Amino acid sequence: MDREAFRLSDLSALVQRPDNWLMAVLRGYCDNSGDQSDSSQKCVSIGVYVGTEEQWNYFESHWDMALRKFDLPYLHMKEFGEPSGIYSQLKKSPDDVAKFLSSLVKVIEDAKLTSFGASVLLDGLDRFNNDNGLNLDAYALSLYECWGEIGFWFRDQVVEIFADRFDDVNDKIATADQYLRSNVHRKNYDVLEYVSVSALSRKLNARNTPAIQAADFLAWELHRGLTNDEKWWREIKPAVPKGFWRIGHMIWHAQKSKTKSIEFPFYERKSLNALRKAAPIDSTLVWDYDSLREVNEIRGGVWSV
Repeated sequence: MDREAFRLSDLSALVQRPDNWLMAVLRGYCDNSGDQSDSSQKCVSIGVYVGTEEQWNYFESHWDMALRKFDLPYLHMKEFGEPSGIYSQLKKSPDDVAKFLSSLVKVIEDAKLTSFGASVLLDGLDRFNNDNGLNLDAYALSLYECWGEIGFWFRDQVVEIFADRFDDVNDKIATADQYLRSNVHRKNYDVLEYVSVSALSRKLNARNTPAIQAADFLAWELHRGLTNDEKWWREIKPAVPKGFWRIGHMIWHAQKSKTKSIEFPFYERKSLNALRKAAPIDSTLVWDYDSLREVNEIRGGVWSV
């Protein structure tokens, strides 16, 4: 199998990169076709990793070594879930699966990357759009959230974000840009001045770009975690008083646990918890109906300039 890999640093549009330059790669995951209008979908999630050139160089070389140890050419979570294919031999042993994924998590941890994530519950977004005569986009909302949070945590540092490519990715980026520009309560720094987002080259994909594989891993786990928690968001959260949602969510997870105990603040899927520990996630906002309504009120109902 072709093991040619592209380094993230090769994608930079900057001829001379400043000392405080950072790179990020963003991957989105949706079930099935990835179409927001598909009624079978529950949510849209994106995962982002941010690091310096030195951190990415370490990550890329060690990620390849971890894959080679298991004689695998790349990680692609959607393929990982298939009963046959390149992961079929590995999946015959649960211990091997755990060792394989743990080795990749260890690479992310040792590279000292920083992670961000955001998700949108599609039923809540549809209800919000219908109630307010809007047409907000799930992917653009997730990107808007991560874009702004990266700008906040890396204030005044140059950050290039590369978004995984799909047919209308440039339109989604432009829409997220509008969400940022039209925010009437923007903080006293301008994210758009030093954090840029662009689509990956068409020649890059999960098979030849290790950074995309890591972001795909995170996006998949965020998506699966939220999908598994659908009952909480749909049935239980509406009855929990505002201000107690986080603790209520944790209690719900503890009640589902066989041991009736959880490790704060790591109380979700085992693999998602491992990724959270490996690269602390500074933003994991879930956009549901309540959060959309609250933010919309703060913005005065304005989402474009």
